[in-house]
Amino acid sequence: MKKHVNYNFLEGVCCYFNCGDKTILGKKTSDIGIGLWDGYGGKIKHKETPEEAGVRELREEAEVFVLPKHLKKVGEIYFHNTRYGKIIFTFKVHIFFVIQWGGYPKETEEMKSPTEFLKDKLPYKKNDGFGQRLASSHNERGEAPCPFIYWAKTAKENRQDTHRIY
Repeated sequence: MKKHVNYNFLEGVCCYFNCGDKTILGKKTSDIGIGLWDGYGGKIKHKETPEEAGVRELREEAEVFVLPKHLKKVGEIYFHNTRYGKIIFTFKVHIFFVIQWGGYPKETEEMKSPTEFLKDKLPYKKNDGFGQRLASSHNERGEAPCPFIYWAKTAKENRQDTHRIY
């Protein structure tokens, strides 16, 4: 019997190198966010855990070696793509800090210009709601929010809610 796959719910990962007061970001070369600075990640494949996806994506996008135990989960973000007030699909993104890795992130076809940034000076515009939430996502106790982001066809339909889970 074939297992039912819910095409309205997708999962992915986004990994950020934890270098003390710095992090390393790359410029996306395709899909959503093309040309923007971001962490490393992508969709979770069938029968893959979020940690396994993080390890694979870091190898593919940055050519670094990471063990699953060196990925520290710090949050989840739900992107709700809506049209005419109805959710078309939801994309759940598992957010990880990479606390130990082998090698130095390299430029690949998927991510260009790996660059170190001070965490308090990340290259996000003030109107970039996702980037700003991520940039300010951790307080002194290490808590992170769980944003629920609704993307709509028009700005009038767009709304954003944030809930703390960690």
